Amino acid sequence: MTFRTLALCLVTFSVAAGCTNEPEGALSREEARAMGGGSADGARDLCEVYGWYGDGAYCDEFCPRRDPDCEAACEVDADCPPIFCGEGDCAAVLCEAGACAVTGACTAQLRWLQKDAYVSAAGRSRPFWPPHTTMQLVVECGGEVVREAEAANHGTTVDAVDAEGTPILVEVYAEEVSGSRAELKALADAFEGCECGTTFLSMDELEDGLAQELVGELAGYAQEHLICSEDIGGTDAIVSALSMGDVDFVLANIGACTWASGASWEDGLDDALAAVVAATSETLADYHVCNNDALLQAELFARFRDEGVVSACEGSSSLCAGPAWLYDPAE
Repeated sequence: MTFRTLALCLVTFSVAAGCTNEPEGALSREEARAMGGGSADGARDLCEVYGWYGDGAYCDEFCPRRDPDCEAACEVDADCPPIFCGEGDCAAVLCEAGACAVTGACTAQLRWLQKDAYVSAAGRSRPFWPPHTTMQLVVECGGEVVREAEAANHGTTVDAVDAEGTPILVEVYAEEVSGSRAELKALADAFEGCECGTTFLSMDELEDGLAQELVGELAGYAQEHLICSEDIGGTDAIVSALSMGDVDFVLANIGACTWASGASWEDGLDDALAAVVAATSETLADYHVCNNDALLQAELFARFRDEGVVSACEGSSSLCAGPAWLYDPAE
């Protein structure tokens, strides 16, 4: 006996016994559709059991009896044209299967999720440190998620957790737009194909010539402009850690250091990265990091929000020309 057959038996038993509550392990609309919705005599009418008749959410065309929501859906949703009239009675018109939200409007939420870049720890420890940014787009219609799209951007996935089960990524920002189901599914399709066309710059392999050049530039800048307490081994300890790619040590001990200029940590790191980029600008113009992809995906979303159009991302965009080390989507 399959799971769905067993679930249908449980539903049938509950209705026959006069139970009006939803059975444990409620079915989704898609599962009910696959099971045919039940029979119109009420013995196993799944739409009656789950309260889907006239619930103001969807035209449930699979129900054994006509769902009043279908009339409303066909009236207001341009993406939901009627496909036939039941026995000549156009009041019984049905809509294209599975595509009919009564309101005609759905929402898409874009989520920005970040962690400290180049370290294994979960979350964000210091706002001035470069982040890794993963993006997630969630489309909902009638209170149900109908589409999810994720862009890990060469790094951490949304469901990743550490050894203690703590999510690696934390949400730092979110935006929401409204549109028809068809529009937002098209947006999700475009989102899934949205990435920079330039070469991804990985800092995981320090034997790579460009990565080694960048680390060398940053270590040299730190040696010249950073003042660190002898309690952690002085500036040499930070420089050595940078040279070996030991970012965990740097983050754990950077609080014992200050910039010789007296600048704040945020401004000082901005200056350091600017100096590194300036020293290698001709080389870096053909590279991108995760945040460049995130910027391109955010631009796609903003274009739909502002203009109501879905268009493919341009991988050769100026947003992809040179690493975007720092990225705060709220700014």
